[in-house]
This record gives sequence, C-alpha cells and structure tokens, in this order.
Amino acid sequence: MHPSTHVVVIGAGIGGLTLGVVLRRCGLRVTILEQALKISDIGAGIQLAPNATRILRRFGLLDEILKHANHPSGTIIRRYCDDAEIGPRAHKRASQSRFDTPMLVIHRGDLQNVLREAALREGVLLRTNARVTAVDTELIARVTLASGEQVVGDVLVGADGVNSIVRRTMATCSGLEDRIMPTGDAAYRILIPRDKLVDNVEFLTEIDELLSTRWLGPDGHIMAYPIRGNTLYNVVMVHPQKMDANSDNETDIWVRKGHIKDLCSFYGKWSPRVQQLVGCIDPAQITEWPLNTHSNLPTWFSNRACLLGDACHPMLPYVAQGAAQAMEDSAALGVCLFSADNLQTAFSTYESVRKERAEYIQGSASAMRKVLHLYDGPEQKDRDARMRAPRTSDWKHPDLWEDPSFQELVWAHDVVLEVQRKFASSTNFHQKMSNVNLCTNGEYNMKA
Repeated sequence: MHPSTHVVVIGAGIGGLTLGVVLRRCGLRVTILEQALKISDIGAGIQLAPNATRILRRFGLLDEILKHANHPSGTIIRRYCDDAEIGPRAHKRASQSRFDTPMLVIHRGDLQNVLREAALREGVLLRTNARVTAVDTELIARVTLASGEQVVGDVLVGADGVNSIVRRTMATCSGLEDRIMPTGDAAYRILIPRDKLVDNVEFLTEIDELLSTRWLGPDGHIMAYPIRGNTLYNVVMVHPQKMDANSDNETDIWVRKGHIKDLCSFYGKWSPRVQQLVGCIDPAQITEWPLNTHSNLPTWFSNRACLLGDACHPMLPYVAQGAAQAMEDSAALGVCLFSADNLQTAFSTYESVRKERAEYIQGSASAMRKVLHLYDGPEQKDRDARMRAPRTSDWKHPDLWEDPSFQELVWAHDVVLEVQRKFASSTNFHQKMSNVNLCTNGEYNMKA
C-alpha cells in the first residue's frame, strides 16, 4: 500500500507495539492509541519461543531483548505431591542450533519497554490516556475517544485484547454474539526476589543453572523460572477460579489482587518444595489473572478494520504462545499492508496466513489443560509413563511444550517468509522490496 497510508492501532501491548515497529520499518504512518495513562512495568515473566525471537531478530530487536532476557537451559517436570521428576530433563539450549534462534524468558515489562522505545525511535505516534469508546470503519477508519476527540486513519487495527472494542463492534455489525467465556481456571502470577530464597540451596542451584520447573497436579500446575539476571523467580500457579459471589459479571474482571488464604487452600497439600515456595511469597504481591476466552470469529477483518492477538485468538498459557502468536500476527499484518496493492488483498492474505494456524495453536493450548491437570489414576500414570519413555524418532511428549513434533510445527515457523511467498509472483511486490534493505539476517529496514 502507499507509504502515506495511515494505520491507527488500538492497544499498546506486545502485539500493537510490534506492529508499530513493523509498519514503520515498511514506511507506513502509524498512530497507537493506549487507554492507560502510561505504559507501566506491569506483569511478570513470559516465554519467547523461537518463532517469536525469529521475528525480533528479523526486525532488528533481538540484540536489545537479549540484554534483558534469560536463556533457559532446560525444564524439570515434577509430581505435585512429592517433587519426583517425571522423565529426563528437557534441554532448551538445543533450540538455538535446531531452530537458529533462541528460546528466551523475559519480564513482560522489559519486553514492552524495548518495543515501546523501538516504536518511538521509528517514528510511531504513541498516545496514552486515549480510551476508545466508539469505532466506525465503513468508509474510513475513525475512532472516538472518551474525550470526544475523533482520530481518523485509513486502516484500523484492534490490538486491544480479549475485551476488544473493535472485535465487539465487528461482531455486532455481523449480527454475532460476542461474549467472553471463563475457562474455569485462573493464574496467580508472582515474582519472588532471589534473596527470599537464600535458605533453599536447591532453588538457588536451579536458578543459577537457568532451569525452569513445572509441577503437575490435579486441577492445576505451577511453572517457575528465573528472570532479570536471576534476581527474580517468576512463578505462575494455575488453579480453579474461585467465583466472587459479590460480582455480577465475573468475566469483566481481568486482573485482580490474589489472596494468600485462597492460594494456600488449593496448594496446601502439594509437595514440600511447593510449600517452601509458598512460604517465600509476599501476600501483598499476589496478582490473579482469570483465564478467559471467546469463540472464534468467522473472519478477522471487516471494512477497514482487522484484529490481532488476543482480540481474535486469546491464548491460554498452557503452550506459552500468547506473545509469540501476537508477534506472528503483527509481523504478518505489517508485511501484508506493505506488500499488497489494496486493503482487501492485505487483509485476506493476512487472514489466510494466520487464522488457521493461530486457532490451531489456540485449540492445542486448551487441550493441554486436561493433560497437565490430571488427577492421580490410570490416565495420569499413562501420561507420566509416556514422559519417561525412551526418546525414539516417533516419540511424542504428552506436554506439547516439550514435544519435538509440536516444536517443529510451531517454533520453526517463519511467518514473514510465508507472507513473502504469498506475494512472490507480484511485480509490484518486487518493486516495493527494492526500497527495503533486507539484510543477510532477513532484517527489514527502509532505505533512506
């Protein structure tokens, strides 16, 4: 599309900021509207699989990310009741050679800060305290802010999460019901300072060895790994959601304060090491994230608007692909808008590249909930036996995050290369590419 094309993005999360960088690298105008007063250092640790770090490398961001990220050496999977290891330890460092890009863990705030600084450096107009109250995309891309101001562009992108106003507007205009659906699970997200663990040699050893640990139990699991140069131990504790009798609409709550009493009620009979971990938690620092989803839309675009990230495929955390899939959306959509001659072609190509894949991974994450949360019994014993089985060429790990075939499908994917292949037969595409510096590592950068 023409370089004067103005793309208005709602939401300055990982997806929205990544899209801003990609679009500016491709020479398009970008305004990002964020409802928060400022982009603060919120959240906890997240995992970046190779399909995410490949995108960061392609757009020249990986070196800066590496300054803030940890490179995990492997994963230990333990039984919830006695800390017994289930099968051999999975080694993550091999992903660097196998997929030609690393698997990383990082504080969400650090990732968002790198993306924000890159977006501003590239010339993105980033507006905070800009809450969108209405959307109109029939003839132009126009949004109305809470202040009454209207912002107009050529393209509107809803990167505004599971409560997306763009998604809601698109669904309503199509006569579809758009309803957030609770999964029944929630996640405590906790950061434990390293100095709180000084009396536990085993924890410190695993932290210093950059090991991740996952405990599997009935109706829940725990994932823990070090971040920020091993100064923080990131702990995610997935458990059944306790419904609030005083709330008329529980699904409206996205992040809330967690309570140590509720945490101990569920995990109180788990293993000795889990109890040691719980004993290090500051009750004032517990946040609880209800895990909500919604049904798939028949299409991700309408008129001059489209969706990305959790706005169209909210990812549950069981295969750790939420950030990666938002980045794949952003990279694909940005290159489609750059490459296509018109908006319809850009949107339809974006959807053809992303929708089936993202919804497959979304479904895989939902299916993993049952596998990770089995009660003791025949199914659990079979799962554990398969985790312990010899690694043959056709071996499949019950935990998809550790499964070689799933890793090959998800981690090896290069979404930008796929989009380029879609446009390879277009003469205009090759003319446009002549205005882009495509470095040996595949990095996009517009020529001066």
